[in-house]
Amino acid sequence: MLTELSYRGQQTAALLAVARGEAAPDLVIVGGTVADVYSGQWIQANIEVKGSRIAYVGPRDPRLGQDTQVLDATGRRVVPGYIEPHCHPWCLYNPVSLLEVALADGVTTLVYDNLPFYLTLGDAMSPIMDAARQLPANIYWSVRIVSQSPYAGERRQFSAGRLRRLLARPDVLGVAEVTRWEAARMGDPAILRGLEAARRLRKRVEGHMAGASSRRLPALAACGFSSDHESINGREALDRLRQGLWVMLRYSSLRPDLPKLLRELQGTVHHSGRLMLTSDGSSPSFYRSRGVLSGALETAVEAGVAPIEAIRMATLYPASFWGLDDEVGGLAPGRRADINLLPEG
Repeated sequence: MLTELSYRGQQTAALLAVARGEAAPDLVIVGGTVADVYSGQWIQANIEVKGSRIAYVGPRDPRLGQDTQVLDATGRRVVPGYIEPHCHPWCLYNPVSLLEVALADGVTTLVYDNLPFYLTLGDAMSPIMDAARQLPANIYWSVRIVSQSPYAGERRQFSAGRLRRLLARPDVLGVAEVTRWEAARMGDPAILRGLEAARRLRKRVEGHMAGASSRRLPALAACGFSSDHESINGREALDRLRQGLWVMLRYSSLRPDLPKLLRELQGTVHHSGRLMLTSDGSSPSFYRSRGVLSGALETAVEAGVAPIEAIRMATLYPASFWGLDDEVGGLAPGRRADINLLPEG
């Protein structure tokens, strides 16, 4: 019987054989214009896939086997699967129904907020998280270290021990949006303990800093906040960038601010590398009409963002923020073969 380690070794050996050009891939995509998000260029390249991983991206003619599937992408753009870095799979839907819409929109990686599941189930929500790993997408989580507002028994439910167990899970990437940012800024001990637990595990911390002025941001950055998605104008977004924070630009039914944000950030978008697109928590009707991220991408291009930069804002940058860029966010050897084919133009 194969151990998991030996099985992974066999997978790696097979991937390397294809990468060296010595074995046939399972899938080749030929003739397409590929988004090289690492250089910021569009290139003509073929892509070879073995199993669930990309083995090769480049100009060579692939070695074809009897079972190799050939996909002709002539006249199409080939881009990485999109990443939704911040969403709530519990507004008017659930993790599975939201995923059904996301996959159809080209989103292959999602980071889910755990709040209502944890409030209802506590540690017993682990089976939900385990089951999500079996879904046909890359599902990760961010976990709350405090609730939206205080309640009796909150400190016990969000105890340091329980939070450490959750944060230590490999599918938990960080702390979900801290809405009580003013308490964090003023040094609330419970919040600071949660932030320190995340920091020790090298996990990100999402802020929810609606209304935080530039004079309040330094303390929030200093206590461990990594990002914010609450900017409603270019000045707020720039203030956050200048404090070392990553900025998620929201395009949702709640706040369709993206066109205004991009107009006011024209001198920054193509130089920052720390701006991401998110739909946050949108209504089902919004997702139906505008998609999860495709509508945001279209809006970005309409606002003057170069298409390759818009793609980066939905792929490489969120992957880099969450520490996933060795796995997803680009089309390169060793990455997961999460690939979208788009029409030219």
